[in-house]
Parts: sequence; C-alpha cells; structure tokens
Amino acid sequence: MGQYKHFLAVEFYSSILLGSMPSFLLVIFSGIDGLKSFISSLGMSSELLVYFFILYLVLIGLLYLQSVGRFEVRQRTWRARALDTLEQAGTSIVGVYRVIAGMLIVVGIAAALHEANAKAYAYGLYGIFFAASSISVFAYLQYKAHQFRMNN
Repeated sequence: MGQYKHFLAVEFYSSILLGSMPSFLLVIFSGIDGLKSFISSLGMSSELLVYFFILYLVLIGLLYLQSVGRFEVRQRTWRARALDTLEQAGTSIVGVYRVIAGMLIVVGIAAALHEANAKAYAYGLYGIFFAASSISVFAYLQYKAHQFRMNN
C-alpha cells in the first residue's frame, strides 16, 4: 500500500503542477473569462474522451488478465507488445487527463467563489470529486503498470 500512496502523491502533484497552477494563474491575471477561454481552447470532444476511456479499459483488462495469469506462453510476446504500446499511449493520455483533473480543482473553487449559489457549489463539488477520483484512478494504473514491469 505504501507504493500506491507514492503514486497517488505523484499524480496529485502532477495534476496540481500541470492543471491547477496554470488555471490559478489565469484566474489571477485574466479573471474567470481567461479561465473560460482556456477551457474552451482544450477542445476535447466527447467522442475523443470516449476513445481515450476505451483505451483505458483495454489496458485495465490486459493488466487484470496478467495479474490472474490467464495468458498462455504463445500470447506473451503479443501481450508484451500490446502493453508497451498501450503504456506509451497511456502516458500521453494520462498527461491530458492530469491537466484536466488539475484544472477542475481550480474551476470548482472558482465557480463556487464567483457565482456563490447552490448550483455553482454543486458544480464545484462535482469538479473536485471528479478530479480526486480521476487522480486516484491514474495512480492505481501507474501503480499496476509499475508492478507489471517489476514482475516481468
């Protein structure tokens, strides 16, 4: 469990550094309008997010099959190539999600402070909850990938 806490701390600080700090600086220097323009510039379509999510599910499935030992000897070469490829793609995808998760922390707080109504508070809490759960999932995936590398 100690290693997972390490990966959780790394993911949290990475999200703060990559997403929260730039968002916070935008709020300070450009106000809420600067933050809104930053968010819209990311341009993530829902189809692209679904595609990234499916890639995550494939990676989680492969890691699960590896952990329960369901691969035969002839599948190990294919599995190693697939995991190497998905790990490289996953690293890039996680980078994007780190920015989004870190940004959501600031967006949640900024929305609650700027609007100061129940709906803004609800969105703020949702953003912070989504960021925290995303960071936890990223840490778990990094932890499992580290375990896989150490065992193979």
